[in-house]
Amino acid sequence: MAFRIRAAEEKDMDDCASIVCDEFNKLGEGFTKGTAMGRVRELFDMGPDICFCLEEDGRVIGLLFCERFKYAKGQYMWISEFAIREGYRGKGYGGKALEFIQKAAKDKGIDVLSLFTDVKGDAVKIYGKYGFKMTDYVMMEKDLKRGPNPKA
Repeated sequence: MAFRIRAAEEKDMDDCASIVCDEFNKLGEGFTKGTAMGRVRELFDMGPDICFCLEEDGRVIGLLFCERFKYAKGQYMWISEFAIREGYRGKGYGGKALEFIQKAAKDKGIDVLSLFTDVKGDAVKIYGKYGFKMTDYVMMEKDLKRGPNPKA
């Protein structure tokens, strides 16, 4: 089985949107095919040089899309969308992707690599193995479509 990480291309947008929809909805995200395609398109249009596909034997099995920004410590790269199809996990592809993006970020002069993850799963431990540390910040959100939250 041949695995590789390559730059995402226009022709990959449908596969990437399908992965976002399928994999992130398992975490309760609520993507539709249309909103997933919108997100993938937005990221690709912002920075096609930091959007990557994970491929096994010519089939797109995952994605690693990033965004750049400046903040307190300098140049940041945020891993905004990272997913591998369920049947392809456990083969070391996620670790290879993390090593790949760390090298790519350094090559681009990035000072900090960041991401959000679900604390309920194994992801925190996996990211920790690759040098990511939990910060003192907690992501919070308010769904403005649903109105005020009386319990907040």
